Amino acid sequence: MKKEALTLGMLLLCAGLFSQEVSIPVLTDNSVLLLQTDRDNRLRTIYFGEPLNNEGEYALVSGTYQYFNSNAGIYNAAYTPAGTWNISEPAIQVVHGDGNSSLDLKYLSHKQVRLD
Repeated sequence: MKKEALTLGMLLLCAGLFSQEVSIPVLTDNSVLLLQTDRDNRLRTIYFGEPLNNEGEYALVSGTYQYFNSNAGIYNAAYTPAGTWNISEPAIQVVHGDGNSSLDLKYLSHKQVRLD
């Protein structure tokens, strides 16, 4: 049992080391909201403004801003949950059946669809 737990732990650790940031541009004709995951798969807002000329530039935007994964750098969260890592005013709060108010939403996947 200990070997299985150790193996599972090592797999999870390795998976975390290879996680990549995902950039998600939400585009309109006149603006773009650029979301990006951090190393913990939390969504961050890293850009809002006019669309960039080249779609490949969206992946480079995060390097121009100094957003870090420390608690002091989470003010660009796409949502602000209550009861966990956040110290800002929450934008979303849930009270679970056991009275716990912790909430930590994680990015799983997305699908882009162009609406005409």
